Amino acid sequence: MNITLSVEPRTIEDVRIWAAEHGTSLNAVVRDYLAQLASGTELEEAARTFADNARSMAGKSAPGTRFSRNDVYQGTRFGTTGQ
Repeated sequence: MNITLSVEPRTIEDVRIWAAEHGTSLNAVVRDYLAQLASGTELEEAARTFADNARSMAGKSAPGTRFSRNDVYQGTRFGTTGQ
């Protein structure tokens, strides 16, 4: 199943880097985290870790800012420079 999430571009970039350094992918990090939550194992710890990460990686965008999928995937690291 596919889902769409709204996440600050800098957060996505930071997690992609972290994932690459740990031999995994952004998709795998999110998938594994959601599976951990769904299984109930260490639910409180997982939620606390996620909340801590969300706070520490909070973006600097104005409140209510939304990015389109196209906005997020633009840039030299994706081979595009904008439209």
